Amino acid sequence: MKSAKKIVARFSGVTRAVAGIFLAVLLLNGCGGGKPSEVPEAALDRYIKAAQSGDFKTLYEMDYLPQRQIVLIYRAGEEGRQAKLDENFKKSRELYDEATTLVGFSSAWAEKFLFIPQMKYTIGGSETRKLGDNPTSKYREREAAAVEVAVEYADAATAPKDAQGSIKKVTYEVKLMPLADIVKGLKTSLDEKAWIVRSIDVKSGTLEYW
Repeated sequence: MKSAKKIVARFSGVTRAVAGIFLAVLLLNGCGGGKPSEVPEAALDRYIKAAQSGDFKTLYEMDYLPQRQIVLIYRAGEEGRQAKLDENFKKSRELYDEATTLVGFSSAWAEKFLFIPQMKYTIGGSETRKLGDNPTSKYREREAAAVEVAVEYADAATAPKDAQGSIKKVTYEVKLMPLADIVKGLKTSLDEKAWIVRSIDVKSGTLEYW
């Protein structure tokens, strides 16, 4: 009887160990959510560089609107999912390609005109801000990392323009949020530990013109 108890105890211990390893693998693969794998400042730097080089794939993967649409596609079920995902990418790419001028700082794919090769930029620190756009959440109010980036454009010809003229210097406040906040446990192929860009705003009083 003692031998039988020892065998059961050993088997239970092995089972717990295997379960622990399996859970660790899930977490490492992003299936369990968790904290983002990079600091928001590094994520923003990667996003800016993607905008400067025209790397649409990275922009698509880090932008809130297309990623939100992907989550909705996953929530709708498996039927026709891949076709819908392909169509989402195609439509997003078309909107990006069709954007030929800056309509507004918060317009679709405005970063195409705000973050250009002909500029210098300095990324500041980040602080946590409440998004305040999810009042029905049963879990918690969503938060964002607000990161400031000071930009100086090289010349008036290539600088973005608004109603006042060509911008010379400006500080943008970029809000980033963990993708896990919109995935919320849904099993997808998305990297839940990634940051996505929620919004880009002009910091009050920082606009200077040529």
